[in-house]
Amino acid sequence: APELDFDPRACLPDRGNRACVMDRATVDARQAPARRAIEAVLSEHPGAAMIELATYLCDGETCVARSDGHILYSDNHHLGVNGAAFLFQAGFTARFAGLLQGHPGTTGPVGEARP
Repeated sequence: APELDFDPRACLPDRGNRACVMDRATVDARQAPARRAIEAVLSEHPGAAMIELATYLCDGETCVARSDGHILYSDNHHLGVNGAAFLFQAGFTARFAGLLQGHPGTTGPVGEARP
């Protein structure tokens, strides 16, 4: 999941009016070393796959920590129950099930499933 640079508890209504988003470019820069390491592992293990959660939690400009009034994270880099429900509603479960069934989908850069 995109690692936040703030405590998501700051998103609670009684803690002010924080927007509860993080700049996508900042998320991508922070995760770049880990993505390079994962890409290296994936290149050595063609049957392995990774699902990039930023696909579900970010658009081209921002990553969200709250949706429909619910905080998605339990801390700054782990999704909580609301985050799991958000991913389920966003179609994550179907993609994950496809990987488990041996039908990983398209080949592409880090974040996309590999055959």
